[in-house]
Amino acid sequence: MNDGFFDTMTPEAAWLLGFAASDGTIKTGGKSPSGLGFCLGGIDVQVLYNIREMVETDAPVYEYEHGEGQRAAKLTFSSSRIREFLVMVGFKERYPNCVEGFDRHYIRGLFDGDGCIHYRTDRKSLNLVLAGNYDILAQVSFVIGKELGANIKLPRPTKDNTNQISWEGRIARYLYWWLYSDAGKAVLPRKAAFMDTLPFATVECSVDLPVPLERLMSICGTMGGNKVIAREANNGIEFTLASRFQNHLSTCQQFCDIADMIGIEPSVVRRNKGIYHRYYSVYIPFNQFSRVHTLAVATVEDLVATMG
Repeated sequence: MNDGFFDTMTPEAAWLLGFAASDGTIKTGGKSPSGLGFCLGGIDVQVLYNIREMVETDAPVYEYEHGEGQRAAKLTFSSSRIREFLVMVGFKERYPNCVEGFDRHYIRGLFDGDGCIHYRTDRKSLNLVLAGNYDILAQVSFVIGKELGANIKLPRPTKDNTNQISWEGRIARYLYWWLYSDAGKAVLPRKAAFMDTLPFATVECSVDLPVPLERLMSICGTMGGNKVIAREANNGIEFTLASRFQNHLSTCQQFCDIADMIGIEPSVVRRNKGIYHRYYSVYIPFNQFSRVHTLAVATVEDLVATMG
C-alpha cells in the first residue's frame, strides 16, 4: 500500500481526491483499520480496479448482488496516513489548495462522482450539471471561469437539500473536452466514453489534421450533425464555427483562446468587409500542426496570460 500517495500532487492524486469528495467515505477504525472506501454500481466496477492499481493496494474489489437484478462493487483500503490527509484538507467540506495546477483532474473527479452529462435533443445542446457542497462548487465555478473564460455562477439549492451548478451550450462542450481529454486511467470510463456518443459537428478538410485539433474543431462547431468545413488558404487552413450569417466573433476568439491548450495559436480573420452579414473565420498555419500535443491543458499562468 502506498501510504504516501497524496504526498506529491499528481493528476491521479488530484482526481482521486475529487472522486473521494464526491463518492468516497473514510473509515474511522473500530473493527477494521481506518482508511478510504468506495461503493459503486456494478457498471462502474472498472474504476475501482484502477484506484486499486493507483494506490498500490492488495485490498480486494468485492462484486455482489444489490437488490433484484442489480449489482454493486466496493473497495476499501486501510491507511491511517491517507485518512489523516483527507481529514486535514477537509475533503468533503472545501476546495483543497493542494490541487492548484491540477484543478481539471480534481474537478473531473467531482464530476465522475456527482456530475451529470446529457445531451438535450430539443435544443441540440450539451448540458453538464455538478452537485455537492456549496463552498466546493463556488470555487469550481471560479476556477472554470478563470480557465475557460466562462461566466462565474453561484451554486443554487435543490429540493434534496444539496446544491448544484450547471453549464450548457458551447461552454459545456469546452468544459467537457477540458475535463475528459487525455485523462488516462484517472477517470470514470462510462462518462469519458459518453463523448463518443454525442452528435458533435463533423470536420471536413482536404488535408490530414492532427487528431487533437480535429477533435477540438468538432466540439467547438455547432452540434446536431452540422459540419465544420476547413479549406486550404495561405499555407494553412481556414474554417468557420457557425453560420456565416451570424456575427460570431466571440466564438472564434474563444476557440483561439482554448486552442492554446493543445499548443497552437490560431488567429481570427474577418471575411466580410460590409456592415451587414459580416462573419469571421479561424486561420491556422500548417507550420503549427507540428506543435499540436495531446496534453489538453496549459498551465493556469499561461491561460490567464492568454485571456488578458
